[in-house]
Amino acid sequence: MRAWNLITNVLVLGLIAGGTAACAGEPAAAPVGAAVPPTAPSASASPSSSASPSAPRSSSPRPSSSAATRTTAAKAKAAGSGDPRFGTQYAILESSNPSTRRITYDLIDWFNGKQAEKACAEDGVKPAENDYCLAYYSRNHNKQLRTLTVDPDASIRIMDTGVWKTVDLRTFLTKVRNDNVIRFDIDANRIVKLDQIYLP
Repeated sequence: MRAWNLITNVLVLGLIAGGTAACAGEPAAAPVGAAVPPTAPSASASPSSSASPSAPRSSSPRPSSSAATRTTAAKAKAAGSGDPRFGTQYAILESSNPSTRRITYDLIDWFNGKQAEKACAEDGVKPAENDYCLAYYSRNHNKQLRTLTVDPDASIRIMDTGVWKTVDLRTFLTKVRNDNVIRFDIDANRIVKLDQIYLP
């Protein structure tokens, strides 16, 4: 009888302890022989790089380097200063007056060598005799006439049998006819150098 009371007391105390633990939020001990459910693996805080799907690649094509660097081909460059007020000019001689040393001219765009070939290609002009389009070429998009005085100390030259020859203005205007191409330098609104453009 004493042994039975002891067992009863132990069981009651065990039930009381178990209930107290459950109320305290602690996990109650599993009954002896009960199957313990497997613990689910804890999820990682951040997915591993191997598990994460790769970022989708953009399907839009990138511009090719050739397209990005493509530029418009440079146009042929005419000889001379490009400014009618000063520097070297190319023109067609229209008229002249030796007594007043004044000449009237029509400026043109003049091209030499490779620039002449390029300018002819731009204008759709084919090479012709006497190196036309191969050694020289001219454009005349502006028919405005201008008049300037040739300075008394100007350097004036003509081509004589393949050699430059210095002459006076009257001789120059005798040798170089109207409608011939001339080259000259302008400084302070006067012509300080004047050359014949010899064409075969």
